[in-house]
Amino acid sequence: MQPIRIEEIPNEIKDYLNGIHSIWFPPQGSTSDVGIIENNQGSYVLKRAKGEWFCSWLKKEVLVLNCLAEETTLPVPKIKIFVEQKQKMQSWALMEFIAGETLRTVLNKENNREKRREIIYKFGHILSQIHATPCPSKLNAQSILARSDADSWRFYH
Repeated sequence: MQPIRIEEIPNEIKDYLNGIHSIWFPPQGSTSDVGIIENNQGSYVLKRAKGEWFCSWLKKEVLVLNCLAEETTLPVPKIKIFVEQKQKMQSWALMEFIAGETLRTVLNKENNREKRREIIYKFGHILSQIHATPCPSKLNAQSILARSDADSWRFYH
């Protein structure tokens, strides 16, 4: 069974997309359903969270991505629409799709030792750019990321 059926998608999102050619589901975690939607304009990521806890996480993810897109030069997906369905205890986020492969996939495909080193070096360079980027003031002032005793991550306001 598919995690998201087209008829479940909120009308606000379907109206924005103006048609859906296909939707496929990459392997992912268990905090939300994730689909990749393709239409005439391109590809998008659609995330749906269910339940109060996971809906609050998705809302915070949208806040963080919006802040990073506005206040940094990091290449993060831009949020197109965020819809809360409080009566259904569901939240939806439609964002741009940024194509790519995991580092593990790229390294597994490459047999040349020098090229593998170059890939790892480039990854390290990108990671250093991320770490060198100052935290946006909106995020610094609004949230502190703390770890609970149960090893789950929470945002505190």
